Amino acid sequence: MELAPVGSEPTEAMLEKVGFRTYETTRGRHGAEVLVNGESVDIQGVNRHETDPDFGRTVPIERVREDIETMRRFNINAVRTSHYPNDPSLYRLADEYGLYLQDEVCVESHWWQELLANTEVYHDQAVAQFRRMVLRDRNHASIFSWSTGNEAGTGAEHLEMASLAADSDEYIPEDTADVSGVGTVESFDGTPEGLASDRLLYHQPNGGGWNVEYSDMLGPRYADIETLLSVGDGSYIGDGLRPVVMGEYNHAMGNSLGLVHEMWNEHIKPPVREATDRAGSDTPGVLVGSPDVVPGPDAAPGGNTDGAVELGAGDAIEIRRNSGLEHDGEFTVGATISVADGAGMGDVPIVVDEGRYALTLSNGEIEFSVGGGEGTATAPIPDGGLGDWTTIVGVADSNALAIYVDGERAGTSNRSGSGLPAGSEPVRVGGEGDLAVDGVGIYDRAVNPDETNDADGERRDGALVAYDFADLLRDKSLVGGFIWDWVNQDLNDTTADGEPFQFYHSDGPDGAFCLNGLVWSDRDPQPELWQLKHSHQPVGVADADVAAGEIYISNRYNFTSLDAVEGRWELTADGETLRSGGFDVDIGPGETRRVGLPVQAPSAPGAGVEYRLTVRFTLAESTAYADAGHEVAFEQLEVPVDAPEPESASLDSMGPLSVDEAGDITISGDGFEYVVADDAGTLSSMAYEGTELLERGPLFNSWRAPVMNEIQQWGSAPALSWYEAGLDELTHSVESVEVERLDESLVEVAVEGFAEGAEPSRRLETPDRSEHGNDGVLTGEARIVTGASGRAVEFTNDSTLSLGQSESLDITDAGLTIEFWVHPGEPQDGGAAQVYVSKGGRQYLLKRRESGRDGYLEFVFNADGWHVADGPVPDDWTEGWHHVAGVWDGSEMTLFVDGERLGTGSYEGTLQHIDAPAQVGSSVADGTALDEVRIYDRALSEDELGGLAADTPLDGAVAWLPLDEFSSVEDANGPGFATSYHYRVYGSGDVAVDVEARPNEGLRETVEGWLPKVGVQLELPERFGDFEWYGRGELETYPDRKWGVPIGRYEGTVDEQYVPYLPPTDNGNKAQTRWATLSDGEVSLLGTFGAEDANVSLEQWANLAAAEHQSELDERGSVGFNLDHRVTGLGGTPTEPLDRYQVPVESTSFGVVLRPFDPDSDDPMALANRRLPDAQE
Repeated sequence: MELAPVGSEPTEAMLEKVGFRTYETTRGRHGAEVLVNGESVDIQGVNRHETDPDFGRTVPIERVREDIETMRRFNINAVRTSHYPNDPSLYRLADEYGLYLQDEVCVESHWWQELLANTEVYHDQAVAQFRRMVLRDRNHASIFSWSTGNEAGTGAEHLEMASLAADSDEYIPEDTADVSGVGTVESFDGTPEGLASDRLLYHQPNGGGWNVEYSDMLGPRYADIETLLSVGDGSYIGDGLRPVVMGEYNHAMGNSLGLVHEMWNEHIKPPVREATDRAGSDTPGVLVGSPDVVPGPDAAPGGNTDGAVELGAGDAIEIRRNSGLEHDGEFTVGATISVADGAGMGDVPIVVDEGRYALTLSNGEIEFSVGGGEGTATAPIPDGGLGDWTTIVGVADSNALAIYVDGERAGTSNRSGSGLPAGSEPVRVGGEGDLAVDGVGIYDRAVNPDETNDADGERRDGALVAYDFADLLRDKSLVGGFIWDWVNQDLNDTTADGEPFQFYHSDGPDGAFCLNGLVWSDRDPQPELWQLKHSHQPVGVADADVAAGEIYISNRYNFTSLDAVEGRWELTADGETLRSGGFDVDIGPGETRRVGLPVQAPSAPGAGVEYRLTVRFTLAESTAYADAGHEVAFEQLEVPVDAPEPESASLDSMGPLSVDEAGDITISGDGFEYVVADDAGTLSSMAYEGTELLERGPLFNSWRAPVMNEIQQWGSAPALSWYEAGLDELTHSVESVEVERLDESLVEVAVEGFAEGAEPSRRLETPDRSEHGNDGVLTGEARIVTGASGRAVEFTNDSTLSLGQSESLDITDAGLTIEFWVHPGEPQDGGAAQVYVSKGGRQYLLKRRESGRDGYLEFVFNADGWHVADGPVPDDWTEGWHHVAGVWDGSEMTLFVDGERLGTGSYEGTLQHIDAPAQVGSSVADGTALDEVRIYDRALSEDELGGLAADTPLDGAVAWLPLDEFSSVEDANGPGFATSYHYRVYGSGDVAVDVEARPNEGLRETVEGWLPKVGVQLELPERFGDFEWYGRGELETYPDRKWGVPIGRYEGTVDEQYVPYLPPTDNGNKAQTRWATLSDGEVSLLGTFGAEDANVSLEQWANLAAAEHQSELDERGSVGFNLDHRVTGLGGTPTEPLDRYQVPVESTSFGVVLRPFDPDSDDPMALANRRLPDAQE
């Protein structure tokens, strides 16, 4: 557009780029999707704040461009402009680079999320801001969605915003009565204006109101896996008939992002789509070609996601060959199918095991044949055809073949034999012609005639394979979401003495909540981003028969063929390349194909050697954001080979050992001398060729500097209990040391001891009068005082009354009451938050909010968002005893104080299970006294509340503590572990260390949730600055965030392994590691784990857990060498790591082997692959 005076040259010109796209959803059916130009897309998004470390909120356009180019290189395709319209430059660049934007209006009230719904004063302002945003930005083709705000509840304002964009009231409700998590119901009767009806609408309150009808996508926040899946199938909030896009998920605070692999690899965007095997034999079916997953005949809103698969020509479901499919003798195969009228019935395979059996449609008939010439049965097509769903079953007993159609026998034939030939190909469902399949079953028995109608996988007795496709349909609706968030918001600054540092607040109500980035503020990617890149990658690879060079490749691009990338493969043996090559593959968008590569797995594999196939895909041509050769995807598959076990080294081949037990235990051999300190019970010296390797030998360790997901009280904050247990300062004592010579070349030293954390503390027990025996254990310096009735407990800030975590206290279903009497110790206007009763900080709690918010009392729990009944404290709050109660009847939440209703809220659903004890007084002001604490698994009536002097617990009481009786309990030790070490020193210089650690009762009672890790830690001199390992690398990895980099052999300096998270935290872990070495260039120390997957990390700082800024870190003066048997994963605040990635509080045993060696002459891989002998060998 040019501005030119009449008859003159233009004086001003403006360029407005215009693009055309269609955005829609398939809402209204199970498996609903987001469509762009009619094609399904995933939302691989991030939330992004406008921030720059030098210019704050004023972000230079070069930085905006850098953000977008980095996002595209790391397979991010969408941005939510959290929580306000952005600089127009972002929209122009998003149009240019092809980035999807969700434009969000600046309407947020956060914890006061009902503010808009409860007032009218902000109504016009909120609606006007949405109008201005839409009118300003609607010409940008990159915008796929309008967001009606963040964490501001759901009120009439939001309904009016939706009506501004929409051109009809089809999905705009009259009021908010049916919206989950809404306290105040509001209505709207305006007329839709249609300002931008070609974009999707979205809503993000802090609680559950994201199911408001106008939102085209369901937007759960910080969902765990179970919650995400239940939203997808409609069994939780929503009816399962809209696509699911998480508005915020896997909070990336500090060192995080431990959930994305499970979410994407298993559900949202797996390498290949697989039908879940309900038979329990883990035999999934791979969808090959581009079949569509659609609702089956039994699909219904609210949780029944019966699925079906529509197969076209060339599409199939392939079942990988395994021993279970090699059934012989009698068997059954069945499927429920539909063939459209007019599609033809000639040679359509239903289920075929090539060379063994086939159930097909052939020449207008149903045919069931058994290989080896055993026979063929045929049956006519039903008179009505196969347009409706029809169950077709072939049954082979020892004498005959039979075909059943919808439970009726339709054809038979004799069977001449009773065996089946061996199979070599995958079993296939479909493959030629058009066929819809609703269920598939394969059985190792001939089912009875009355069982045939559900022998399509619905019947499980004797099933080898049973598919119903429900999970595929559910997962189809899981479209993705927006990680919280893109970039750290720290600012560049200088200290008082002129040293540069990164400024951020680390205290206050938000703590380090500005440090949630996938990239640092200078836009350097954090290790987390590599995992996200892998989870989002546009090419999927899975094992078909990798030993034979067969893999599945899926094109997960939405619009691009795989001829846009170049493929390379590499076969490695223990990290060394054996063979490699390139390949081209032209697979269309959304398509999966079986591809063969000339891998040639070794016919004579080396002893103990691990073989892996790595497949990579790079851009064939340069793009606006990446050069040709940029890697867009990789996958690494283990190649199964029958490798022999390494032979044991012979003790006879090793030199003799001398042992001196005068004082400390000295064991000497050829070129080495090791000392086990009698008082410490560990190696105090390892001298190799005259060089000392140790400052301190291996000792059991269960500590790591907590990651933010473990210390933030938004989540379950288990690290608070780790500090309480003293895991950060274990003190090791020795009970006994025994030395035994097992051979001239083998000496064993056995050490029994104890690793104690916190000192033994005074504990008082008080009985529970309910039938459940949830006796209270009082720790800390609490005092017993006169109570509201009898005696009471006056708490200090270090005291807690724990009721344990029995099943009776794990209340999740409808019905909960908490009541107690309190004499507050805090000032009238409040102070810090006061937590009176809590189960894990989220499952259920009754507390007073900090005065910095409003000091209200609140009855609260977190189940897909916070649900609260709250109100102000009485005017006489600090003047005596008050009765406080929270009641939830399954829908209404009510908070009572002194018999009066103080506040209400609402929640329908189940409470979130938190693996933590119920606690009383865990965080209250000094001088706060509590009495008569009671918890019920039902909702008490108002008349039942407040029975102060009652002696008999009411029905439903799961804890009834009068706090009148106490008995003292003394522990011999504080929380800790009984430890056993068995050192076996070999004449070769190897030291095998077997460790057993058994947590005592004090530790079990103190630690909530899980342990940080279990392993051993050594201290090496600071000169050991070179590091090498065989495992995941070269970046940092953790057990639940390790797939973004491959397994290989890597090296670097000790300093290079440090990851400078803000604030400082545990970092640099190397997951799935077989061995690691530290070296000073002259001598190296090898630590190995045998065949186990273990973890290795290094410690360079003395105060990692205490420092709030990088500039505050103090050098350790040595190198901590962590050889860890297990390490807890990262999860994502406030969502805990999955159970399988948690280290449980239970006894553990493991082993490591230490070996000094000369790095110029010895190969650590060869040393690690040896097998050390027992005494008898």
